[in-house]
Amino acid sequence: MVNFGQKFIAIAAVASAALSVASARGFLPAVNYAVGDHPVSAVVADFNGDGKPDLAVANQNDDTVSVLFGSGDGTFQHAHNFAAGGHPAAIAAADFNGDGRPDLVVADSSRNRLSILLNKGHGFDPPRHILSGGIGPVSVAALDLNGDGIIDVAAVNISTLDPTRSGVSVLLGNGDGTFQAAVLYPAGLAPDSVAAGDFNGDGKIDLAVADFGGGVSLLLGNGDGSFQGATNFDSDNFLGFVAVGDFNGDGVLDLVVSELNRDISVMLGNGDGTFQNPVDYAVGLSPTSIAIGDFNGNGNLDLAVSGASEQGIGKVKILLGNGNGIFGIKWHIEVGLDPTSVVAADFNRDHAPDLVTTNFEGTTVSVLMNSGGTLVSDVSSSNPSQFGQPVTFTATVTPSFPSVGTPTGLINFYDGATLLAKVPLDNTGQASFTTSGLTVGTHSIRTHYSGDSNFNSNHAKPILQVVE
Repeated sequence: MVNFGQKFIAIAAVASAALSVASARGFLPAVNYAVGDHPVSAVVADFNGDGKPDLAVANQNDDTVSVLFGSGDGTFQHAHNFAAGGHPAAIAAADFNGDGRPDLVVADSSRNRLSILLNKGHGFDPPRHILSGGIGPVSVAALDLNGDGIIDVAAVNISTLDPTRSGVSVLLGNGDGTFQAAVLYPAGLAPDSVAAGDFNGDGKIDLAVADFGGGVSLLLGNGDGSFQGATNFDSDNFLGFVAVGDFNGDGVLDLVVSELNRDISVMLGNGDGTFQNPVDYAVGLSPTSIAIGDFNGNGNLDLAVSGASEQGIGKVKILLGNGNGIFGIKWHIEVGLDPTSVVAADFNRDHAPDLVTTNFEGTTVSVLMNSGGTLVSDVSSSNPSQFGQPVTFTATVTPSFPSVGTPTGLINFYDGATLLAKVPLDNTGQASFTTSGLTVGTHSIRTHYSGDSNFNSNHAKPILQVVE
């Protein structure tokens, strides 16, 4: 049994990437950044308002949150540490007081409370503590549960001593950084992780809770921030983490859960709040966290699973989705010691999501940059131009990491929503299109790169072409 989520609980964000020995696509070697003692959970947001993704990491053994400001190129500054309650087990980010800046909520597992850290723009206020509504909060999510435009919090509490204090607590936000008293809903024998989505198609947020005692509990939302009694979907295995995505493209949300017997399970949704029988995938790890996204740029959702191998080596396993709810080829990437969570985000804004793991025994986070990213730029030969004058538009596709190869594929040139031409890239990564047919006025010329087997699709900032 985990100790109030010491190792198995973390909040994961939507991720993406893939690794292949036969192609350039993959990840660069992990770069480690020092954080606090025993990092257990991470979240990504722009905390200082510079338009670049930053990291916030909950550190369990020194009761802190480490914030690493991003440089926009996939690198991060040294960590700034902030006090955060007792024995942090999970972290989430959202704007709790409506000032446009993402704040933090931390589950303080040893003190039965949540810590709210309001963002000052250049740091965080000392934490404000609120009761979690149960014993041993180990997982937390921040989102609008009642549709009033104000962020609320759902927190999972796991108590081995008093089962009546276990369950998922809902704390409705007041919009000023404070919250109403927690309402506790029973959810399985030993609830361990929470994810949210509309599972029965009624437009209301529901909650799915992974149960360390076995199974998933689904709490259907009433739309006002209250929830119906849990429906339990039993499992023969202990479950530690749950995440949500539409894996077969049918518009219905599905679930993926980590099992502590070295498997993960995918449960396809029926759209009415029920699920098909789980399909297991052996990952060869003790899985701790799952991130979801299109890792190889083919339009299908994939899975990134963190955990440790039998040799104790920290790894992230990638399972590629076929688009029909089935997952196939797997790759693995080495990270730091004992990765407890995996999170994905586009750290260098190249449309190829990257990964970060919290390394519980290594007091570091590992950042893995996706090598499949591209940057697209375009220029006009003459702007403004005269009516009837030929104008040439040139697009250049640059890989984020040039050492991995040269992009191939097509550039689509658009005038607004109208396709003007499809032009193949040459061996330098450029494509040009010439036209004299633009009418008088201002045109929004857009260029879109199609992507190829090694590189993600992307687009350039539109050119406002003036024709006089």
